[in-house]
Amino acid sequence: MGVRGLSTLVNIYRKDVLEEIQFSNEKLVIDGSSLYYSLYYKSGLDQSHGGDYMGFRKEMSLFFQSLKACGIQPYVVLDGGSHHTDYKIETLLQRQKTKISRADQMSKGEKGADINVLPPLVKDVFKQVLFDLEVSLAQCFGEADPEVVSLANKWSCPVLSTDSDFYIYDIPAGFLHLSDFNWKEIKNQKVPATKYTTQKLSRRYNINPGLLPVFASVADWTLSPLIKGKLTSFIIDVLHLKRMILSPQIEDVTKPSGHATARPIRQCLYGLLLNGQGSVKEYDRDGEEYKGKDVPSQRVQLKLEELEKAPVDTRRQVLMEVLGVPWPNLALNPLPENLKLLVCVLHFWRNHSDLQPSDLHLTALLLGVVYGELCRQRREGGEFLNTMDKIKRKGKTMPRDLEVAHMFSQWQSCLKESLHLNQLLCFPLMEPDCAWLYCGPLVHTLVADLRSDPNTSTTLLMGDPESDQLFRLLLEAVMNLQH
Repeated sequence: MGVRGLSTLVNIYRKDVLEEIQFSNEKLVIDGSSLYYSLYYKSGLDQSHGGDYMGFRKEMSLFFQSLKACGIQPYVVLDGGSHHTDYKIETLLQRQKTKISRADQMSKGEKGADINVLPPLVKDVFKQVLFDLEVSLAQCFGEADPEVVSLANKWSCPVLSTDSDFYIYDIPAGFLHLSDFNWKEIKNQKVPATKYTTQKLSRRYNINPGLLPVFASVADWTLSPLIKGKLTSFIIDVLHLKRMILSPQIEDVTKPSGHATARPIRQCLYGLLLNGQGSVKEYDRDGEEYKGKDVPSQRVQLKLEELEKAPVDTRRQVLMEVLGVPWPNLALNPLPENLKLLVCVLHFWRNHSDLQPSDLHLTALLLGVVYGELCRQRREGGEFLNTMDKIKRKGKTMPRDLEVAHMFSQWQSCLKESLHLNQLLCFPLMEPDCAWLYCGPLVHTLVADLRSDPNTSTTLLMGDPESDQLFRLLLEAVMNLQH
């Protein structure tokens, strides 16, 4: 979580404690959380309309292409659950309160260097893109820091992060801070960077390196077999702490949290993890406060230890029951496999949102999905894609509609929790590629355009049979599930 004051100290005396290097042809252990926060925030991608996941995917691809061009072999490590003693819970809760304030400021159009809100699906997209790019990934059962250090020292390679905790660890090959890792300014197939080692800081202040951990309260962490990142890490907190931390989103703080819409999906998750017994304390926004609430788990016909061996039809039935979709269902048969879960979640969202999403909101979302699907298939040109590109660019400067933002925060919460339930059930439905499913600036602008002209969708799809066919296929499936 960072060592207070140590980053400032290093920056003040950076000439004494940092070494400028040209980095290439080595292994590199990367703190995954630091990387996805840094890449998203520094790229200037949308935050106020719910995120631009296509843009994030592009930024990630460029980053790892740069590493590959310099012969750098990345190994990404992600945090898992919280420490089993819950010793940082107060810090976690305080951070969530700060996030509520920042989200509220952003929802009102305020700007500032410290007003950042990470869109809800960034971590899920991050992991999916790593798999697609075949970048090595490990997800820990607890905090990642000790495992990152262990791997770096085992391989005699540096660590890349923004976390000041790494200033106190003895990493002989060094700690490279992301803010000084100039991957967009490659020279001679080398990345300009700065390297920190505890030895340099210790010599500057005449400190015994062994005493540096006094700066932080990093508890002992026993190495465990690493999860491959195919399953969300929050299950660790649910299993060991019976707790769920829900991050604030851009929404109307006078309304209930958008996460409340997806609570039935989480209750099924809790039921699977806890065998339908007991409750989980959910921490979520309540007005402008951040509070805990006991949420009962739902009794499910499957037990956790039986999940992997259960027939796929049985696992699919559990998923469909939660989403309110009868199974088997002929309405889903014509759909591409990668979009079936999406349609089921749209059905759930329309039935559970207290804001009653209209056909207009559904149309905007589906047009965005069609755009993303064609981009995913690497289709180029065409009137539909060109027009949608223009609408997306226009949306980046468009004022947000807070009610629409709140509605789509509910949608993203439903999608995220459904993805996680599908993972826990060992993928009874194909997992969609999240980067292409939602682009905030685009969808918000489409809502405004549809309000001004209800024929917008017809005009957009006119003359592009492929886009029109996919749109009608998705719309018909959603509508048929309503009956």
